Amino acid sequence: MASKNKIIAIIGGMGPASGEFFQALLFNEMRTNLCIQNDQEYIDIIHCSFGSEIPDRTSFLEGKINLNPAVPVFKVFQQLEIISRAYKRPIVSCISCNTFFAPPIFNHFKELWNQTPLHHIKYLNLIEHTVSFILAQSQPTDKIGLISTIGERKLKVYQNVLEERGLRILHLNLENQKKLHQAIYKVKSDPFHSYEAHKTILDAISLLLLQGAQKVLLGCTELSLVVNQHGFNPSQHIDPLRIIAQEILKEALLPAFIPDSLEC
Repeated sequence: MASKNKIIAIIGGMGPASGEFFQALLFNEMRTNLCIQNDQEYIDIIHCSFGSEIPDRTSFLEGKINLNPAVPVFKVFQQLEIISRAYKRPIVSCISCNTFFAPPIFNHFKELWNQTPLHHIKYLNLIEHTVSFILAQSQPTDKIGLISTIGERKLKVYQNVLEERGLRILHLNLENQKKLHQAIYKVKSDPFHSYEAHKTILDAISLLLLQGAQKVLLGCTELSLVVNQHGFNPSQHIDPLRIIAQEILKEALLPAFIPDSLEC
């Protein structure tokens, strides 16, 4: 079944443990939705985790470093184009970082893509698919709690789009936001045993729910990683990684159009 499906590519390294979790989500989606009987029936995955090459997104947004993360990420896509040609199969991919989609980063990525088009690769927009999911599940006057890095919050990656559709976004106060940001980076360094950081994240979610949020959007992949360790609850949590895992599997299963450039 799956031997000639599109290849799935994870553009990770922006929270390596979160990328690992995202890959596990993808395999779980396959086992849940496909009648898999052997190794060959899994959809092929390429996980590109180049954390040493991709600078911190918030540090770039705050002007602390000059290299735009879009540049090394686009280089990864260029290498995936070579792999696509080698295997004569299209690739569908996802950049597994919410803050990457802040306009100063993502707009430059799109500029690079337009300057040097990659014809055999498609990427799914994590933010767009998450917003579509939220709008389908919400009433126009709902309150959505949002927890994220400082960089994502300042650039309003999710907030602007959701508020344009009538939803109200609830944030932590600045003191708790700073604590949350520190907890996220603690999780980056110790994903599974930083219990105090885990508590800070879970407390932040509880606080927003107490403030009247119908659900809390996990606007950073480290937050997805932590919440799923302690029990994901779809009635309280909105997890972009779970949403995009489902969407990328759907895309990979669509009939693969093989361009002439891959046939030769």
